[in-house]
Amino acid sequence: MTNKLKLFFSIFFVFAFLAVSSFNAEANAAITYNFYNDKGQSLDNVNALVYDCLDSKCANVKIPAFTNGDNLGNSNDYLPDTDLTITFPTRLETSYGYALYYYKEGYLPVESFANWAGNGATTHNIYFTQKAGCSSHIENFRIINADQPNLPIQIFVKTKLDATTYSAFSSNPYTPEYVPMEFKDFYSAETKVVLRILDSDNRVVFLKEETLNLFMDSSDEVMFEWIPKKSGIYRAEIKTDVTDNQCSSSIPQSVTSEFSVVRTSLDKCYTLINNLRSNVVEPYPGENVQILANKISNYRDDTGNLQALGTNVDMKVYDPSGNLMNRQEKTLSKNPDILNPVEFSFNFVPIKNGLYTIKVSGIANDAICEGKENLDETETMNLLVKDQGAIDLNLRTIGNKQVNENQELKIAINADYNGRRNLKFSAANLPEGATFNPLTSKFTYKPSYDAVSHSLLNDVKRLIGIDLSKDFFVTFKVSDGILSDQEIIRIKVIDVNRNPILEQINDITVNEGSLVKISPSATDADNDDIKFSFQAPLNSNGEWRTKVGDRGLYLVKVSVKDSFGGEDSQIVKISILGEGEIPKEDKFVHRHDLNTKSLFLEQEIVRAGDYLIVYTKVKNEGNTDESQVRIKITIPEIGIVEKKVINDLDKNDQRLRVFFIKIPENTIPGYYVLKSQVSNSMSQETEAIEFSVV
Repeated sequence: MTNKLKLFFSIFFVFAFLAVSSFNAEANAAITYNFYNDKGQSLDNVNALVYDCLDSKCANVKIPAFTNGDNLGNSNDYLPDTDLTITFPTRLETSYGYALYYYKEGYLPVESFANWAGNGATTHNIYFTQKAGCSSHIENFRIINADQPNLPIQIFVKTKLDATTYSAFSSNPYTPEYVPMEFKDFYSAETKVVLRILDSDNRVVFLKEETLNLFMDSSDEVMFEWIPKKSGIYRAEIKTDVTDNQCSSSIPQSVTSEFSVVRTSLDKCYTLINNLRSNVVEPYPGENVQILANKISNYRDDTGNLQALGTNVDMKVYDPSGNLMNRQEKTLSKNPDILNPVEFSFNFVPIKNGLYTIKVSGIANDAICEGKENLDETETMNLLVKDQGAIDLNLRTIGNKQVNENQELKIAINADYNGRRNLKFSAANLPEGATFNPLTSKFTYKPSYDAVSHSLLNDVKRLIGIDLSKDFFVTFKVSDGILSDQEIIRIKVIDVNRNPILEQINDITVNEGSLVKISPSATDADNDDIKFSFQAPLNSNGEWRTKVGDRGLYLVKVSVKDSFGGEDSQIVKISILGEGEIPKEDKFVHRHDLNTKSLFLEQEIVRAGDYLIVYTKVKNEGNTDESQVRIKITIPEIGIVEKKVINDLDKNDQRLRVFFIKIPENTIPGYYVLKSQVSNSMSQETEAIEFSVV
């Protein structure tokens, strides 16, 4: 579905506001809600929920403080059973006010934004209604030979039948976006789906039904299997009937397919028509509707070889009164191969409300079929056309963004819409390295370190204190095929300077009186100008002419800096030997070496909302005791960071630490990388392991 946090298009909603009068810290606003049906009759046993809104759309909420954690009430808690009083505090708990929800069995939910505040008491009436004319649209009906989908259906061969069914309930952008999932059934339409297969004598040879509970704005696929026992002409029909008690009436819809079952498919021409559908689920009068389907036509000779053929296709549209209002014919070229169906389409414009019938037929068109059996197919579906008032499509404000080089920026693009067409999201002028997924409407950008160039001009800017950055302008757009909206945002990429890297300098041993000379080498990934510096007794050129009496061990710092403040350094050990002295290993040079000895998960597959248990064992393999050893667990794609500290870790000692990491319930299924970093001020190491979320 487009946005699972939206509410019913059919749901009634109210805006509540109580002006502040005689304001004082002690007063409260007591609101009594009276519950009625659309005939004005009082209703009992009504549940009510209240939340604080954390944003203007109430997509994110929290339980209000004034309810003491119990934000659910029922009208039957106190007499009379047909009302409920909520006492709001004097001041709003958030600047966005409250979200109120009301639920009564057999009726659509009612949602409201509320800004009750101040003091005093008042009453407010809530009216419940049922949805008239509930319907579950069906399309993409497919009947195929389960063993060989590109051949006709044969007797004693398993046949697969499936179709897509849509929920009778859709969303309303003018109500709070958050959906209390403990009341999920109120947002789902119970729908009975029946499959019948009839032979040429109109006798039912196969019957099966199932009941679906389709969540608002969603669809589901129904699948059946059948093994035909006789050859002949058959008609398969899938019918939906919305049986939910929140509907006052239902408009049944159906799809049918007329097809042949043969004993053998040798020496025959045949056409398979499947996946009949429309580009709009419930169009309105005057809207252009595209009807699409898939076809494949082949000839199979008496040895089983296949040859692709052209196809004659025909579309007939019957209006709600059963009158033929539109007919179109096309001759399609042969399929590019013998296995894969080809999509084709027709267009028509409905002129009034009601249930239309679309019938599409196909038959092979080739001289090779003359005098041979030529199997045709026909698919039929209903299309419900409804009146609709003013349609609004608004891309939600995205705003300008800022991101550092080598840091990932993610943006979810959403829109508010009260129409019934499919929304298409797009993005233009993407910077290098950015991606936009039109199916999920997610934008991802991780600018490289080269996004902001280290040019001479930028060097000057840095010197005078101007932070380096580069602006990219990206256009995001949403369209339903007729209406559209767009926003151009600025993404400011902030330069991240990479430190130069000093190549390893070996320890130096010379005799007194010899010249010590260090000629360091370094690399800079940004190609910045670099400069070396040396600690005394080395001079600015990295040289030192020793003399008698300089005997001893010297630890000298060698550094490299770039023009943007990046730096790297090493401590070089210089041993000056006296006459006839043999160099010895310095046993007092400290070696720091923290290592992750093991990193494993109690389970590599975890459900969203459950805990991932991580075991990590750290060992000090250096020759000195370490303190303040930090273990940091990160899952970057989910934004999880967990830390633990080992205060003291002696040399050759090792410790095990266990992390219990809660995986957020909204985590998208897939594979993720968990990183474990062990470090202190002297040493650092990182390990990684993969796991999956289902």
